[in-house]
Amino acid sequence: MCWYGQSTMRLHLVVLAMFLVTASGCNCGSDRTAFSRARLDVLPAALDFGVLRPGETSERVLVLSSDGTALLAISRLTLSGNERAAFTVSAPPAVLQAQERAEVVVRYQAPGTSGIDTAVLTFHSDSLVTPEVLVSVVGLVAPEGPVPDGGAPDGGAPDGGAPDGGSQDGGSQDGGSQDGGSQDGGSQDGGSQDGGSQDGGSLDGGSLDGGAPDGGAADGGAPDGGSLDGGAPDGGAPDGGALDGGCRPRTCGDLSANCGAPSDGCGSVLSCGTCSGSDVCGGGGTAFVCGAASTLGTACALQLPRDAGLPCSVPETTAIFYVDPLSGDDARNGASPGMAWRTLAHAVAAVPDGGTVRVSEGIDASPAVVVSRPMVLKGGFDPTFTNWAPDRHRTRLTGRVVMSHDDAVLGGFHLLRRTADRGALVVSAGTWLRNFIELQLLPTPLGGSIPGAHSTYYGVVAAAAAGRRVVLRCNDVVARLEATGTAYIATPQLSVIALGNIQLHNGSTTLDANRVCLDAPVGTPSTNDVVVSGYGSCLAGTPASVWLTNNVFEGRATRAAAVHFSGCMAPLDVLATNNTTLTTGAGVAGSSGSLRWSLVNNVIGRVLPGPGRAVDLGSSPTVLGRLEGNVAFGWADAQPQPAPLVASSNELGAAAGWAQVFVAIPAGDFRPLAGGPATRGALNVFGEAASGDVRTDLEQQPRPGAGAWVRGALLP
Repeated sequence: MCWYGQSTMRLHLVVLAMFLVTASGCNCGSDRTAFSRARLDVLPAALDFGVLRPGETSERVLVLSSDGTALLAISRLTLSGNERAAFTVSAPPAVLQAQERAEVVVRYQAPGTSGIDTAVLTFHSDSLVTPEVLVSVVGLVAPEGPVPDGGAPDGGAPDGGAPDGGSQDGGSQDGGSQDGGSQDGGSQDGGSQDGGSQDGGSLDGGSLDGGAPDGGAADGGAPDGGSLDGGAPDGGAPDGGALDGGCRPRTCGDLSANCGAPSDGCGSVLSCGTCSGSDVCGGGGTAFVCGAASTLGTACALQLPRDAGLPCSVPETTAIFYVDPLSGDDARNGASPGMAWRTLAHAVAAVPDGGTVRVSEGIDASPAVVVSRPMVLKGGFDPTFTNWAPDRHRTRLTGRVVMSHDDAVLGGFHLLRRTADRGALVVSAGTWLRNFIELQLLPTPLGGSIPGAHSTYYGVVAAAAAGRRVVLRCNDVVARLEATGTAYIATPQLSVIALGNIQLHNGSTTLDANRVCLDAPVGTPSTNDVVVSGYGSCLAGTPASVWLTNNVFEGRATRAAAVHFSGCMAPLDVLATNNTTLTTGAGVAGSSGSLRWSLVNNVIGRVLPGPGRAVDLGSSPTVLGRLEGNVAFGWADAQPQPAPLVASSNELGAAAGWAQVFVAIPAGDFRPLAGGPATRGALNVFGEAASGDVRTDLEQQPRPGAGAWVRGALLP
């Protein structure tokens, strides 16, 4: 088998080009037209290799197919963006006969160091309709050696050495084993992708809908391996809708569609009806099929999503392209609403640097969306692309999203994943704005197909790469562990937002104005979960930081913590200003290490009173530099650990419950109650860089530049 890598690509392309010119089987002489009337389809539109350990290898298969009655010549295959030479690909066939299918194997050789690998494959052919077909690929390498898993320490701070009946294990989680000392006990975790399929991640009555194309059925995002789908250069159907007599218009029945306006595959749009009652088209996770539009539902008091999301805008550039998950076509140029692409995975590979991609409502079934260049991806538009209202016009992504560029932006989407991957979504550089994120993490049962112990799972891995920055702002996030089995290799734990493990945190991450729910687990035991967790830089001499401002963190799992960070090799600065937390376990916690903490104006609450401390960050060399303007309730011990260098206006042993602090927790109202402890004692830190440059509250209401402030994320 011949493989394309960086060192051999040019030679193979030359040989392939010579073959196409000389081989009689190519049929590229004078009896051929300048372009083939066939269409080249490559499925799936993206490949996600999941998480591998250093040095491991995994393979995925791409299926090439030709539509029409003419021969199709594949002139070359290019592989770009493969910075660590981690991907290689077998040679494609030089020619596809009419209606022929062929396979190309993509191999991912995980480099020896942790990180994210991305690349774009481009298949070049003589097709009039699809002269270039792009496929994005992504793989992740987990860190080597023992790594802190970021879990909450046994439900809280030490209280005589054993809070909540547990034990303080000296900083290591998972009973002191630090997640077994290795990532997943050696498993690839995600390399198998649910038995080889691309997982899809969509919710369809509680089951996966596969996500990967099924070799012919329309899956809500990819053409069915044979239709033109309206992709003629002029935007219409060439030759009256038939290519050499080879295009057969398909019906709603052929597509198993009962709503919406899918393409008939030959340049026209079908009308498959509307949904009745409360059902919406695509609501259950399958495009053009009626289903309930309900979301996960949670045990949290936070109402996610609310009727209206946070009033945070998503910027656009001047170069705008379009994606229509319902009736677009990846064979078009994406330059206008009438020429919209079908899948976001294709758009990300095709759009020029600095472009903006508008995406209309519907379900994008790309198995992976890989963003490694500067661009803006903006979902939530109506079908005409003129009205942006993400709460009404849901653009749902069901595959894994991986972002790794400082100037990349993802905003206005509904990210909905149900996956057994340890890390559901990954951003190592870039900005996520005003997204609604729902995640169901599926623990591996005893005897499951993925070997090794899975003790910790991560929702959004927001660890910034070395010298890079990550910003999560105005997002609603809900995540939970969910499984039907009862026997597990290890008691699983969940971190909703994690900085480390799947991707090392060696840069700067900001979490601002997010509402995050750590939901109670379903069908599986789960303890010591944490809303936001992580650890400092594991590269000597590379300090890292995390800023937490104006967030509401709620944890309803057993002994759930709000925030927990551990040290590694280089200092980690943790700055938390005007956050509101309400959990069943620890408040703000940490393990001893090179950490420097600053806590200002936070409300740290516990659902029910219990032992331990609201602020327990470990011992030296951890430093608590500032502890000012905070209020905490629900813990027996009011003394912070370690002693702060600067302390003022704190009420860490407030004799109150949540009913005396917030307006109406049962209704999801986390505003401070008038006259309550959250409305007094806060510092005015307007625009102060050392406190996170806070100028508004969570709902983007302006805080006063002078005068009194309140504690927590919201104004009264």
